[in-house]
Amino acid sequence: MVPLRQLSVVDVGTYGIAVFFKNLDLPRLCTLEYAAERVQQFSFLPLLASSNRFQRLSLNVSHISSEAMTGCLRLLPDLRELRIRHDPIGQGLPLPPPYPLTDFWASITPTAQNPNVSCPKLRIVEFTLFKFTSDSELLQFIQARTGTRFADVARLAKVHAEFRRAMEFDIRPALKQAIGDGLDLSLRCQHSAPIIYSPFQENFPYTRGEMLSDSWVS
Repeated sequence: MVPLRQLSVVDVGTYGIAVFFKNLDLPRLCTLEYAAERVQQFSFLPLLASSNRFQRLSLNVSHISSEAMTGCLRLLPDLRELRIRHDPIGQGLPLPPPYPLTDFWASITPTAQNPNVSCPKLRIVEFTLFKFTSDSELLQFIQARTGTRFADVARLAKVHAEFRRAMEFDIRPALKQAIGDGLDLSLRCQHSAPIIYSPFQENFPYTRGEMLSDSWVS
């Protein structure tokens, strides 16, 4: 029997999902794709602890706390690829925006005060449908992981980010050196079309509430 290397799970909240993961023995598992609507804690954590070759994680969870996400990533020192759909948010939500800053980015962004971060071997990251993360947080993360200041942290090779909000500022100029050194950077933001009154409405086809996408690929 060929050892299972990739597993995809859709968690619909059925009782017993934690027992399912706990009883799995997949020492050669490399990739996990996990989707759920809302969870308090990830039930697959025992599975990660049993694998010694885990390298790729894809998470599609509409509501997950920053604390739960941070606790999960802390268990993945050999992770190479990380894909997250919907940004983690702080405990005590829902609250009216702007949401409080979380420790998610701090856990994966090395600094002089905290060089020992989660997932130090990350090479490929993808963040989609993020809304509450700032451009500054993303920039700091990429800069810290593409420079040479932290010898024990791998340099990112590819970053893809999609935001469900307007761009705050263009981070590409600050990453010119990293892009020149080979970083594959893809960014996309969404924003409402500007409201413009004109008697020649046919010259401005966008109506209030429509969404435009700006995409920058370097």
